[in-house]
Amino acid sequence: MLLSTAWLRSRLAITVGLLGFLLLIGLRLIIGERSYFETGPRAWLDVAFAVTLTTVVLGLAGGAGQRIARQLNLSDLSSLELAVFGIPVGLGLIAYGVFALALLGWLQPWVIAAWLILIGLWVRHDLLTVIRGIPGGWLRGSTTGTGSCAGSGSACSWLVRFWR
Repeated sequence: MLLSTAWLRSRLAITVGLLGFLLLIGLRLIIGERSYFETGPRAWLDVAFAVTLTTVVLGLAGGAGQRIARQLNLSDLSSLELAVFGIPVGLGLIAYGVFALALLGWLQPWVIAAWLILIGLWVRHDLLTVIRGIPGGWLRGSTTGTGSCAGSGSACSWLVRFWR
């Protein structure tokens, strides 16, 4: 069976992303916390960890939203409408899960990580769909596709004008 390039690219993106995220978690555990006024490489590590964690959570939210939209038979939505619907619904699902963990008294980092892993396993196929749509919209700056629905291509090219 011949594998498609999009399938390989999405699997590679997930693998590299997970390995990078695990590397950042390992570095955070080895180096430890920094003081509020400390700058330097440890501050950059904190920034990289925050950006990576935000990317992981938004990716999981997009996958969860697509899965819920598919279960609600919302197949007539465009990619933009699906992203506008899916990302907030997925973030709500993640937030209510963390809220339930807090009510149970299980608000520990490893429990929240397990909750995110469970969501990742639940939405793994929809997450692949989200990842497949990102590079096309981001790289070309198109106005269609899941990648541009995340506010990517046109918004980034518009914001870059202010940095020149």
